Amino acid sequence: MKAKVFVLLIGMCSLLALAGCGASSANPPSATTASTGVAPSGSQPTSVMTTTGAPAASTPTSAAQPTSAAAVPSGKPNDVILNSQRALLNVKAYRTRMTSTLASGRSSTTLIEFIQPDRVHMTLGSGVEYIAIKSQGTWQKVNGVWSKSASDMGDTIFAFRDPKVIEELEKSIVVEQAKFIGPDLLDGKPMFVYQYGTALKGAGAGGSDLTGTYKLWVGVTDSLPYKLEGESDSVLTKGEKTKILTIYEYDPNIKIEKPI
Repeated sequence: MKAKVFVLLIGMCSLLALAGCGASSANPPSATTASTGVAPSGSQPTSVMTTTGAPAASTPTSAAQPTSAAAVPSGKPNDVILNSQRALLNVKAYRTRMTSTLASGRSSTTLIEFIQPDRVHMTLGSGVEYIAIKSQGTWQKVNGVWSKSASDMGDTIFAFRDPKVIEELEKSIVVEQAKFIGPDLLDGKPMFVYQYGTALKGAGAGGSDLTGTYKLWVGVTDSLPYKLEGESDSVLTKGEKTKILTIYEYDPNIKIEKPI
């Protein structure tokens, strides 16, 4: 069950999309990169998110009005949220940086890069890296040395790309809590900001329920997710909270090759 929750959270944050946090095979309309440059295969994320294109403010302001669309989006809030994750499935190449902060204050960032339809590069907060290429294998980098895994972990790593992750997200959204917050700008791009709550029955420590509250920045022109931030119950420790910040970057120049 915990593995399922992990995949769902990644899906919700990179449906990366992680697969999504829930993400499958076309270039997004008008999608542009939210950072400069491409992270090399050997790069390591730090415990603090350092995306060049990170927004200057985390909350919408009355002055930040979209310039290319009406100030009020169409569609029910929960539908817009889910459709943003479905749109992510159609992106050819993108990366996500998901920073999790525990109740103790300890933070860890997971970087995931994806190239449609079959390549993923994942760097965990511990510094361990994985590259998975369907039908070719999985490689792991530990202490600066790449080695090919004896077993192909592709099915596990690509689980975040399963459309069923979106179905799980849909089941978890508390519809009455989903609402449109207002317009905002991220790195000069017009956004619609939504807030929603989630509830997962029996998915936490000791079979406890998991609840969370999130804000999602959706591109006005392409309906893609650009930022997700929020707080949820800890999967591991009952009564504690985990904060999550995910930045989505759409970069057609991402490259993922066999390391050895």
